[in-house]
Amino acid sequence: MPLKRRFFVTIFLTLLACSWVRADEAAYPLDLPALKVHSPGQPVRTFTLRTLQSMPATTVTARGPADERVSEWRGVPLAYLLRQLHVSPPANAQLRMRALNDYSVIIPASDINRYSPVIAYQRDGQPMPVESLGPLFLMYPFDQHHELRTQKYYNRAIWQLSEIFIE
Repeated sequence: MPLKRRFFVTIFLTLLACSWVRADEAAYPLDLPALKVHSPGQPVRTFTLRTLQSMPATTVTARGPADERVSEWRGVPLAYLLRQLHVSPPANAQLRMRALNDYSVIIPASDINRYSPVIAYQRDGQPMPVESLGPLFLMYPFDQHHELRTQKYYNRAIWQLSEIFIE
């Protein structure tokens, strides 16, 4: 095959492969369950993305825990979600956050009022597909509170958040 033709075939196949990879990153369906909240003495509450997006939202501008790119993370303040459930955990309570891959992390309830973490459903104005750490990401305002820039808090910024257990 002539060099010029091989070059164009290679470019075409590369572009085709790139477009196929992006097709896999579909947005999470708005009406499927996205988050479950377990609270003692209450039934499990399930939220879809549509339900979460209908709640008052806030935006946190911060670097993600695993990259240096500053992004705008839009979502529901964790404190607001808990108030909607009539849950007010004492300051010494813990919230266990679980991801789709079963990773879990403990968040002290004191973080809620002190740092106002957000259950983000958008990054830079775009929904977050599961393949890109979505559909939900618990984001702390790392760039507003310098004390958050430690591994302890980066670990609490859980991506692919799927369940919250109030303990």
